[in-house]
Amino acid sequence: MIKFKGRSSIKQYNPMKPIKRGYKIWSMADQKGYMLALKVYQGKEENVSSEFENYGLGERVVLELTKSVWNEYREIYFDNYFSYPKLLQKRHVERTLGCGTIRSNRKGLPNQMVLDKKMSRGD
Repeated sequence: MIKFKGRSSIKQYNPMKPIKRGYKIWSMADQKGYMLALKVYQGKEENVSSEFENYGLGERVVLELTKSVWNEYREIYFDNYFSYPKLLQKRHVERTLGCGTIRSNRKGLPNQMVLDKKMSRGD
């Protein structure tokens, strides 16, 4: 989030974050922290390419930012906001590995997923 308090149609508000108002930026960086790609979030009415229209926001962001490295056998790491089973399957098809924590209530998870409380040490 880039802090901004002026008037703008793409300014976002999130009361739960340290920077509450500003521009939301999605970015892809390498392991040293250099940004390789970035995208400014423009809200719900954002133009979506027909290639990614069947995906949710988090999935679409990852796919658009990583499209330049598809078929290069790279590893992409992301947090639980972006982790969807459908996205990980697409990553596998494009020969780019994906890794991230996943929310236990995420839509599309297999039924055999075990809750953390029921896991034993080492699972």
